[in-house]
Amino acid sequence: MTRAILRDMPRHAEVSAPWFAPRVMAAIAAKESELRQSLEAWAAIPRLAARLTWVSALALLLASTWLYESPKFAQNVAQNSGTQSTVESLFDSPQSAATDDVLPAEKNQ
Repeated sequence: MTRAILRDMPRHAEVSAPWFAPRVMAAIAAKESELRQSLEAWAAIPRLAARLTWVSALALLLASTWLYESPKFAQNVAQNSGTQSTVESLFDSPQSAATDDVLPAEKNQ
């Protein structure tokens, strides 16, 4: 009796069969499109990182050159204005005018 009742009922697979495959394929295509767009967004990051690396390297080079040259510029300005800069070094000792290095002359008797 159950088989007879089930046999007389319309099957859902037959009714929805023409619409099932196109819906599934459309859902798969939509998901693939979404994933492709997210991958394209992430693919731009390495290009951006490479450009950022070059820009930061150039900025560091320019900044280090400017910092290296700035003490010379400040020293030249001080010398040109008439004042002498007193730069002391640990390795250079100032020349003294002491007479300690002069040897006394011998006297003939």
